[in-house]
Amino acid sequence: MTTRRNWPGEAVRTLRARMTELRVEPLLFASLLGADYEALPSPVRRLHDMALPLILEGEVDIEVARNPILRVLGRVIGLPARAGSFPLTFEITGSQSRQLWIRHFPPRPMRSAVGARNGLLHERMAGGLVTLDFRLRGNAEGIVWNLLAVRMLGLPLPLAWFRGISARESAAGARYRFDVSAALPIIGHLVSYRGSLDV
Repeated sequence: MTTRRNWPGEAVRTLRARMTELRVEPLLFASLLGADYEALPSPVRRLHDMALPLILEGEVDIEVARNPILRVLGRVIGLPARAGSFPLTFEITGSQSRQLWIRHFPPRPMRSAVGARNGLLHERMAGGLVTLDFRLRGNAEGIVWNLLAVRMLGLPLPLAWFRGISARESAAGARYRFDVSAALPIIGHLVSYRGSLDV
């Protein structure tokens, strides 16, 4: 007796298995922004559409704290330590679900791990010493990062201390632009860096 094979069903199972193997992770920023992602300026979308790993070149202007205590704090967290205008190499490695951002500031690179958590962008700095949670808002002008939570050594800190932190992504012609600034109440400016990348 000849056993008949269920060719259609077998083909579907094979196709599903192959699709699972080839499945691409959803883009991190597209998943967090939803429909707003399509409204972004082309250079901003291009950067977040790129396959990883990627290396981009550009320029950056850096301002650092004048307060020596804040300079030490910035050094511990891994923030830029030298003021001025410099060429910039920016790397993103890892996967869409867990990206490692490396900003090659002089005299040492600034690293942070970026991913999604509970619908927010979760950033880990200094090996997890400091973590930040942002709600992303996107429109035709770019992306605004709204800070919602800060933790140090896993302990939540008062958000009011960090109202002076801002981050924005935008476009200037065909270039991607970034603008990041951090200031603390009473003690003042911690760091700011802004610039552009060729995408």
